[in-house]
Amino acid sequence: MPEARLTEYEKFHLLSFMRILFFSLKLIGAMVGLAGLFLLAVILRAHWQTDKINPLLPTLEQMQKFANQGQGPVAVYYLNSSTQMRAVTPLGHNSFILEWADGRLFVIDLGMDEEEADAFAKLLDRLGRGGPLEIKGSLAKLMGENIRDVAGVGLTHLHIDHGQGVVSFCAARGNGAKLFQTDTQAEENNFNTKEAAVLVANSCLSKGEMRKRGEIYALQGFPGLFLIEAGGHTPGSTFFFTQINSEFYIFAGDVNNSKKDLLAKKDKPFLYSKILVPENNAQLRRLRSWLVDIDQHPNTHVIISHDIEDIKAMGMMVYH
Repeated sequence: MPEARLTEYEKFHLLSFMRILFFSLKLIGAMVGLAGLFLLAVILRAHWQTDKINPLLPTLEQMQKFANQGQGPVAVYYLNSSTQMRAVTPLGHNSFILEWADGRLFVIDLGMDEEEADAFAKLLDRLGRGGPLEIKGSLAKLMGENIRDVAGVGLTHLHIDHGQGVVSFCAARGNGAKLFQTDTQAEENNFNTKEAAVLVANSCLSKGEMRKRGEIYALQGFPGLFLIEAGGHTPGSTFFFTQINSEFYIFAGDVNNSKKDLLAKKDKPFLYSKILVPENNAQLRRLRSWLVDIDQHPNTHVIISHDIEDIKAMGMMVYH
């Protein structure tokens, strides 16, 4: 049988195909490399933003001195809009409601609407960090007509699971509530906080005045409620604190996702803290040590936003 040979025409086309394939692979490699560099630049910028936020932390005695001046809130409640089961502790999406004697309400964190909660849960599933989701409703739905008594709003930080609920909040409440946030929270945003920042900035919430007292901000119109800049989790992470009767509360956002991890001073997983949610680990470690020391004092309560089990265990009432 005669040996098969390529014609000059076939050799020319084969060579052309190989050149095109080689060029295409180089182009794809270059594009992947550029995309990788862009992603790296975005992540590094987010770390730079967060790492430069290292505020001083007041002592418990300083905070109690401010909070224990009378006319403060008379009750604190929580509302759980959804909970996603996990291999460790359930991840609750919670809002906290402070009430004054005249009926005024202040809400810390707005959670998510039902559709966004479902999308958020599916994202965690894809990342291997979530399980079944129980949706109870948006903050606006759970509060009903009482939402019109909300006069002030604060956010521990601007991740979507804490701020997206502003959409249904405004649809139900309308104008009249004030937003209390630091300039850092409003202005220092990265790829994880920008979406909620835009929603909040374009919402029905008007800017509330804050009076700075050293490193502690007093919220005008809400005696006994204060905030401090915290950083760590996001550039604009903020803690709120107050005293109700003899009980001192500090709302610590997502410094950890569970009280157990906080008390163990446990870092979050490397991939989460370095890539998915660029955090300032040095500041978070400072915050954890500071909060653990506070929590060891009698009649003090460090509230971790997502730890629904600990919130129930401490006896905090559901808002009705």
